[in-house]
Amino acid sequence: GLGVTLAARGLWDKAIEACECAIALDPQLGNPYNDMAVYLSERGASGDLEQALTLLEQAISAPRYDCRHYPHYHKGRLLEQQGKFSQARDAYK
Repeated sequence: GLGVTLAARGLWDKAIEACECAIALDPQLGNPYNDMAVYLSERGASGDLEQALTLLEQAISAPRYDCRHYPHYHKGRLLEQQGKFSQARDAYK
């Protein structure tokens, strides 16, 4: 979608805004939560990592999701970056 296109151009804030619009339109779809988490982690501003992990939990628990493995993978990747290796391993499982 639009967020993916904006992110590919490195326009993290605009990509995040696109995800926020998608969530407002359909809060039960997990894809925009996952995508927004990835964009936040790429943007790398203060507090983004914790917000990204929260969004990934929302993606995991979303009633509908096209590719359920993505938020688990991204959660593991972010936990690894924090040095939380056993939690990362659990996320990858």
